[in-house]
Amino acid sequence: MNLESIKILRERTHLGLDACKKALMASDDDLDKAIEFLQKKGLKKVDDLVEPLEGEVRATQGICAEI
Repeated sequence: MNLESIKILRERTHLGLDACKKALMASDDDLDKAIEFLQKKGLKKVDDLVEPLEGEVRATQGICAEI
């Protein structure tokens, strides 16, 4: 686990240092697995907090109408 990984995970999830460190330790420093770990733990609805990567498109709930 390195500081850069912790920083990236904190920026993407907006979670605290301890939660990010534990997730990275549990996932062998793999960011995607760390996010899955946090989702399974149910910490602050990580799905809503994780920022999309460049070029990634996410659908949101709602209605779009053209007037």
